[in-house]
Amino acid sequence: MDKCQTEEDDPNRSKEQFATDLAQAIVEEIKELQIVYTSGLIAPSSGGAVTGTINAKIE
Repeated sequence: MDKCQTEEDDPNRSKEQFATDLAQAIVEEIKELQIVYTSGLIAPSSGGAVTGTINAKIE
């Protein structure tokens, strides 16, 4: 944010910089997410595709 506030020559550059920095921060947070599987998927004992709906918690 501080870099954006010091932009004097090109206000649009400030917006672009803010958007880029925000997007990068969001991507980094998403990379840190952990999905904890609880239940929902079923695999046939005779083999075949796994089916069902994943029940999970995002931490």
